[in-house]
Amino acid sequence: MKKSILFFAFTGLVLSINAQDTIASGNCGIYGNNLTWILTSDSTLTISGNGDMRDYASGFSGYNTQIKTVVIDSGVS
Repeated sequence: MKKSILFFAFTGLVLSINAQDTIASGNCGIYGNNLTWILTSDSTLTISGNGDMRDYASGFSGYNTQIKTVVIDSGVS
């Protein structure tokens, strides 16, 4: 019984941490849509997919001042 309660409590915590609203998203791969980016309401920019990323000297479409954390998934180069 205790294991079930802990599992549900932990699952609820994980779901609440990951439940962020999307502010903006787009493609950022050098080959078009091989990589995607998403900026969430907790100011986290996540880049995911496989392959090379375009060079972003000027930031992500004007959202660079809102970004506090960057997550680069494996497969991004």
